Amino acid sequence: MAGGTPSLIEPAALMQRIVGEIAACRGILSRIEHVVHDLLPTPGQLHPVAVAPRTIQTGLQDIDLLDQVLDDLSRCLAALSGDASLVSAAAVDGARLLAPLGLHDLRQRLRGEDAAGTHTEKIHLF
Repeated sequence: MAGGTPSLIEPAALMQRIVGEIAACRGILSRIEHVVHDLLPTPGQLHPVAVAPRTIQTGLQDIDLLDQVLDDLSRCLAALSGDASLVSAAAVDGARLLAPLGLHDLRQRLRGEDAAGTHTEKIHLF
């Protein structure tokens, strides 16, 4: 909030951003899939190809990121669905609605502050 004025978001724009975030989750899942694929032996191999520990760490971080993004999106959708007046409103208080979300970059993207951003959160595993 700037100067006490609520940061208003149009529900339709918020829904479009949520759709974009869910679509971006497919990219995270694809990265995870590639790491898992590299960990498995191919037909005819007894052992998988050696995978760099950094690659495995990145895959684990992507799993954690995917979990956090989906959890935050679920919270946001639950808040919207829990109050029918929010969906039919011309605008909603974005600061209040998005405050419970754990990922700062995601809150910014859903507010439209960095709509072209990618999932760049620094994840702290477990």
